[in-house]
Amino acid sequence: MKKKARRTSEELLISAMVHTGMDPGQYGVRPEMIRSCGPEFSFVHTYERQYGKPLTESVFTIKFPDFELHENADMAFAADEVIDAHIRRSVIKTVQTASRHIENDDVDEAIVAMATYSPPVRQKPIENDLSDTSFLEGYEEDEDVINPPWDKVRRVTGGIRKGELYYIAARLGQGKSWVLAAMGATALMSGANVRYYSLEMSKSQVMTRMHVLLGRACGYDVDHVAMRDKTFDPQEYRLLVARLAKEVPGQLSLVDSSDTRISPVTLVQDKGWADLSLVDYAGLMATPSGGRAIDDWRSMGSISNALKEVSLAHHLRIVAAAQINREGDTPNTAHPPKVRNLAQSDSLGQDADVVITHRQMSRSVMVYGIEKNRSGASGDKFYTRFQPNIGEFREITREQALDIKDEETE
Repeated sequence: MKKKARRTSEELLISAMVHTGMDPGQYGVRPEMIRSCGPEFSFVHTYERQYGKPLTESVFTIKFPDFELHENADMAFAADEVIDAHIRRSVIKTVQTASRHIENDDVDEAIVAMATYSPPVRQKPIENDLSDTSFLEGYEEDEDVINPPWDKVRRVTGGIRKGELYYIAARLGQGKSWVLAAMGATALMSGANVRYYSLEMSKSQVMTRMHVLLGRACGYDVDHVAMRDKTFDPQEYRLLVARLAKEVPGQLSLVDSSDTRISPVTLVQDKGWADLSLVDYAGLMATPSGGRAIDDWRSMGSISNALKEVSLAHHLRIVAAAQINREGDTPNTAHPPKVRNLAQSDSLGQDADVVITHRQMSRSVMVYGIEKNRSGASGDKFYTRFQPNIGEFREITREQALDIKDEETE
């Protein structure tokens, strides 16, 4: 018995078009993607427009008696297969073009040929979302959010949702890394898994800070300076780490620049494991093509855009530290910097869902500003008792902050 030939993706597409009457263009298929079934595609695609009535299977069979229609052809699947075949052909063609340029010693043209290639966009049929009530499924259940350490931020933002990008911004030496670590420690204590990307400190330095913050949260005596300088009792330190391993419900994964060159694309690996991705800090990341944020504002803009795209595409929660420019460096004030003071690129403020800036009011008092909040009110300030050596970032009132500041400046 003769074995039936496997149907090609284009044959499946033609079959789906005949049976459903759907336009494959709704899924991203264009006429130039069709190679082997051009006449059949053209006939089906233009029939109703040309004759003013829907195409029937019998009419198609009369026109193309040797074409065997597939009864169960699925339009979405067939369209995907046709697009995949087209992408393979176009990539090969682009590589061949670039290779010819290289053979002719025209490297710039080869780079342009590769850089300007853009794969076709896969699509879904446009639907009327006003009739979509799927969001009401589980509507009364608690939303999947990670709460930041401070009540003010929780109330105003509702917590960190999947697909959101936060920036924590301050000038040099104002405690950005500590604030980022405090957000990670709070998430870990809630049972979340945290991936921490450190681009300016080693794993061991970050780990010591996390030991301090988590030790404080679990009620143990800690001393960052002693732990950092290795004068903390080693037996006590081992006991602390053993307790944290048992008592902290979340998991922590630390990545530093010695592991890999960190770009926004690196964070894609967090999908499926990390509930919260922390980046310390965005200004030291690499662009997807290998450039550095410090090169110019366009590189920083590219990194910020990519962070937002990654967060949305892969449903990640990303919190990244960022720098404040010199104009935002106004000492002896109780006002935190503004979004306009973000350094390197305006894209940071545009891409972020939430921007929180901060500065130290005194040795142990921090003032913060919720300077952007895409989903709610912005402009609110709040204050914390900033005592990193013992892992304290307790939220306090404005009056308490001013009293402590006065005491420390007397």
